Amino acid sequence: ATRPPAGARRMGRLNPHKPVRIVVILKPGVPRADIRAAKPPSGYRRADLARFLAPSPADVSRVAAFALRSGLRVVGYSAVMHNLTLEGSAMAVERAFAVKMHVHRSSRVSFHGVENDIVLPAEIADSVLAVVGLDGVPIAGAQTCLPRHQQFAYSPLELAEHYRFPQELDGSGQRIAIFSFGGGYWNADLDYYFRCVLNIPTPRVTPYSLGAGNSPLPRHDLGTILGRLAQGEDPAELEKQYGADFEHAIMDLETTQDIEIAGAVATGADIDVYFSRGDALGYYWSIYAALGLTGPPRPLPAAISISWGVSESVGHLRSGTALIIQSALEMAEFLNVPVLCSSGDFGSSGGSPDAGDLATVTFPASSPSVTACGGTQFREDSGGSRVEQVWHDRYLGADMASGGGISGFWPRPSSVSYT
Repeated sequence: ATRPPAGARRMGRLNPHKPVRIVVILKPGVPRADIRAAKPPSGYRRADLARFLAPSPADVSRVAAFALRSGLRVVGYSAVMHNLTLEGSAMAVERAFAVKMHVHRSSRVSFHGVENDIVLPAEIADSVLAVVGLDGVPIAGAQTCLPRHQQFAYSPLELAEHYRFPQELDGSGQRIAIFSFGGGYWNADLDYYFRCVLNIPTPRVTPYSLGAGNSPLPRHDLGTILGRLAQGEDPAELEKQYGADFEHAIMDLETTQDIEIAGAVATGADIDVYFSRGDALGYYWSIYAALGLTGPPRPLPAAISISWGVSESVGHLRSGTALIIQSALEMAEFLNVPVLCSSGDFGSSGGSPDAGDLATVTFPASSPSVTACGGTQFREDSGGSRVEQVWHDRYLGADMASGGGISGFWPRPSSVSYT
């Protein structure tokens, strides 16, 4: 059942005639645990994974027949994702899975959800692992600190020099996949930053739309909001004044700076930006698309960058959503594609009021299949040397710090068993 985030209100039943698209994940032909145990050091090929994971024809037939009897259409099948995509009216979906669908409204977005747990008919219960798409609760927040005037700042080029990034390597012939779950970027902003600020060529940036597109605020509005933030105005007051546009501006900032930092350090790499909704299906499709496992064929990326996330403490993440996203992240692990995720800017609280006094971490940074990236800051010691330490700050009365800690979902990997 849907566990709406704090502050969300139920607005009423979903229009029974509204088209709904869901994904039914079937049991794979070979258990994932066996695939993980046999993984070669070089990783699997995509064709190998499609062969191992393809569900049994009998399971596919059973679920497809159930869908047709329920008034749903089968609009897609994937062997490597071991799923069927179904589409139909909200009324048909409710009858098929014995649920009641409602519309919820939070401060910034409307979404649909169900008020009771899904019931699988006996004839398909042993064939199905999960049903995704009945719950559209947003689980992707931009993990970025707000802009403001800084006495000292470092460009990505200076940071690359500090970390001894090899100058003879520029990413030529490789691709970087960046996820965006809201907002977008302006090409004019990218050109100005790369050519005029850093004096380097603008990289080739390709947007991919997966249920959402590159949709930044008008440049004048975006500049006004971020400019006022940079001058130290209270974000709460600006949010009252600008409403949804304020949140949109922060998402534009996140997407744009992700492109700018990656393009500044890996100047020869192509950058692919995947735009999707910030719910479970959005993560699910974005990961598979970036890996070239759905949609048009494309080379594997050198890395996937995800600067979005949500605290593990939020109720709707505990309803199985994290397991669905984890199953997609595991595919990157099988293919030896590194996934790097922001650990957030809210220290041990995860930025969620649901945590109370408990320490928590951010997902998907907490996933055992990704590398979590925290934040650091520099200071100069008495001898003038640059010293690096964990980033922490206080901004307009709020404590902010690099996220991190121990996951409540996943066991600690052996690499950090000493903590």
